[in-house]
Amino acid sequence: MDETREALAELKRMGLPVVEYSEPIVVTAGGRRRQGVYMDYVEGGVSGKELRTQRSLPIGVKATPETFADLAKIESMLLNGGQGHGVAVWDLDLMVGKDGRVRLFDPAAVVPVDPRSGKGKSSLNENLKLIADLRAVLSTG
Repeated sequence: MDETREALAELKRMGLPVVEYSEPIVVTAGGRRRQGVYMDYVEGGVSGKELRTQRSLPIGVKATPETFADLAKIESMLLNGGQGHGVAVWDLDLMVGKDGRVRLFDPAAVVPVDPRSGKGKSSLNENLKLIADLRAVLSTG
């Protein structure tokens, strides 16, 4: 939980749209106590990974010019962050709301791409592929 919140805070500092999370809370599920968080409600929100798998938009979710502007901003910031070498987000997912706005949520970590060792480069490429796939799905909706 703490890693996700730290990653979201870093992405927010970069100027990216993120889903806000609460401080950790303790919940009981199935008779077991677990740590959890409250996440901002995104009306009609659907995961980018889910859209990539379904290859179609759920009823009520539609792309707007702001959707594509959000995707372009996210893509640019990931490519140009980290002192110009790029920033990878481990376990990146994007939430598209009924309003068409895109927000990042549930990341594991934010890692600057190391131009010498290449660390983070494959994750950055996965991030860019998710964005490209999501853009393609949203373009057909």
